[in-house]
Amino acid sequence: RPRTYTRGFQSFHKREETIWASVMDNSTSIKDLFGAREDFVLRTPWLVLSLTASYLYFVLVFGPSFMKTKKPMNLKNTILVYNAVQVAFSTWWFVEAIMCISKIGFFEAISLAAGCSKANPLVQAKWDLLGYWYLISKLVELLDTVFFVLRGKQSQVTFLHVYHHTNMALSTWYFIKYNQGTRSMAMGVCNTFVHIVMYGYYLLAAMGPQVRRHLWWKKYITALQITQFFVILSYLGYLCLYGCSVARPFIVFSSANTGSFLVLFVHFYLKSYNRTKTTKTNGIVQEVESSATKYDVTNTTKMNGTVQGVGSAVTKPVKVE
Repeated sequence: RPRTYTRGFQSFHKREETIWASVMDNSTSIKDLFGAREDFVLRTPWLVLSLTASYLYFVLVFGPSFMKTKKPMNLKNTILVYNAVQVAFSTWWFVEAIMCISKIGFFEAISLAAGCSKANPLVQAKWDLLGYWYLISKLVELLDTVFFVLRGKQSQVTFLHVYHHTNMALSTWYFIKYNQGTRSMAMGVCNTFVHIVMYGYYLLAAMGPQVRRHLWWKKYITALQITQFFVILSYLGYLCLYGCSVARPFIVFSSANTGSFLVLFVHFYLKSYNRTKTTKTNGIVQEVESSATKYDVTNTTKMNGTVQGVGSAVTKPVKVE
């Protein structure tokens, strides 16, 4: 049976190469295709800037004001579909990227990223296309915050959440516009893998309390997000030390950008998942749970000789792009 799976994978890989080769030989070349796309999305930053400006105005000004007089919307089915699409897209992107890397080899992929060798037109075209869809996905993910606002969960529209989504939309445009797709391959691969896990969690959590109560691994998603930032910083350090034609501004900007995410996410993790603290009131030691957990966890305190429940505050784990 393993041989059957191997032959099936090789057959699929071969068919994919044939399709890409036929596209390359077509009268409408990949370059022409990307040229038309660039005119629409990448030629100027105005489209991305206008979308992010509209996003900020809606989630910080118009949306909260509008929802003050409205009931929170029931978007359960919409969010289920949205999360399912995010999982499917991230899985597709990740698999395509890994297949592209496996075709040329890991060390050759690193050499390409460092600018020490040139990709063949087929590989370069594929990375460019993946980079374009990666940018589109960052724009679509702005809906994460829009859903918070429409559901009346303005408390979850935190600085970290808004900063992260805005930053990712703008910085991804910069990376795709001014750097080859091969430069940012490690960032995209890390990020889409995290998104498979993260949006998979949100998809299951949106199915209701019967499923949600079994999701014990929420805090490990944030840990995975933090790990990806360390991996990306290590990757940027490698490009800085061993890169052949990597622009220094790219390294500086990427490192500062990733470093800001790392600091904010570590702060969020420590605030959200710190251990139960003990406080002493009127000679009685009481347990106080962190106020940044996602689900209602009943704590117990002793008052007048009886045990009473105290519900903790509820927040949502941060979504990363």
